[in-house]
Amino acid sequence: MIDRTVQPEINLDTNFDFIKPNEFKIRNSIPCYWIEDHYNESYKIELVFNSGTRFQQKKLVSSFMNNLLLSGTNSMNSSQISERIDFYGGYIKIDTDKDHSIVSVFGLKKNIVKILSFVLHNINNCKFPMNEIENYRMISSEKFKQNQEKVSHLARRKFTESLFGKNTSYCQVPDFEDYANVKESDIIDLFSSNIIYGLKGIFIVGAMDKNLMKELEGIPFYAYKDKKLDFSFEGKDGQTEKISKKGALQSAIRLGNICMDKNHEDFIGFSILNTLFGGYFGSRLMSNIREDKGYTYGIGSGIVPLQEKTYFFISTEVKAEVYEDTLKEIKKEIDILHQEKIDAGELFKVKNYLKGKFIQGSDGPFAMMERFKSLWFHGLDYSYYDKYLQTVDQITADDLQKIAQNHLQFDKMNKIIAGLPDN
Repeated sequence: MIDRTVQPEINLDTNFDFIKPNEFKIRNSIPCYWIEDHYNESYKIELVFNSGTRFQQKKLVSSFMNNLLLSGTNSMNSSQISERIDFYGGYIKIDTDKDHSIVSVFGLKKNIVKILSFVLHNINNCKFPMNEIENYRMISSEKFKQNQEKVSHLARRKFTESLFGKNTSYCQVPDFEDYANVKESDIIDLFSSNIIYGLKGIFIVGAMDKNLMKELEGIPFYAYKDKKLDFSFEGKDGQTEKISKKGALQSAIRLGNICMDKNHEDFIGFSILNTLFGGYFGSRLMSNIREDKGYTYGIGSGIVPLQEKTYFFISTEVKAEVYEDTLKEIKKEIDILHQEKIDAGELFKVKNYLKGKFIQGSDGPFAMMERFKSLWFHGLDYSYYDKYLQTVDQITADDLQKIAQNHLQFDKMNKIIAGLPDN
């Protein structure tokens, strides 16, 4: 009989084979990656375009264009397009970041070809009707005004400026008047150059299907031709900026700096250190600033790898009167990592957490495709994951202390505080 009072042994076997996608090229030399799933009737097809915000010539154009890709053609308006997709049991999701826009098409096997064909046709023939542009302008500008009242929004904007430099490739932070400046011609120009001629890759999870292959072969987009884009960067380390907000009860704090990318020899170790420091619920920042001090409901840190730069950040919102004490406690936790070795029990717990999280994030073909994309976007291969798991197993407290001393430095971090207490 099982003794329920005794915790079972932890078994985190990370020796497993990755499901790797089939790779081939379709019309116009577009790379396509397909993970077959014979046990599931659902499909996910992702079209990745080089049409993130860094490619726009004017602020907000990428946001307008990507959100209006299914806004209407000469024969159908946005409502009719949406109703037809619903009729086929499909779902469309469009995401935009600094580097890419991703059109995700979801559907069941029996209708996936119809859904994809319909979506491709309506994107390729999109006319960006003026009424849709004006409607999006009104909704998004109103949302911007609402966000301007949030200290977290103010801190995030200023933090981006401090990292990359104002009005640079990765810092196209809009002001309210920028919403009025977006023209139909701006949207069409970006659409022509970075959607029609901007397809970077296609990722598919689902059973191999000859009719779907035929649809892909006729895709109306062209592979992105790498163009020499000036990547502007004017960020500086160690800046501090405080933003007043009348009546603010909380202060939003954002700290961080540009750090090494995923190809750097210390990146994996730094990501492990980040987990211990502020990357999960049991982290040191949470234990100190939330659990012990009660300054906040949540605090965390993270690493964001972009195509050209990677940055580290710490983020929280605290009671306005304790923002200075919060900064002192963050610095104290960093100093401790510099000066003291991590306890073996704490390191064991973090390693098990990371192994468990990795296994969970690799469960099934959809998760495996996300694993592959994470490599593909940064020019890595599967040996990176072997190295990651090996590093998690073998990294020592001495290794992490050196990484903290070299890469986790409070004085080099930009510090943004939005929502100062009223005097």
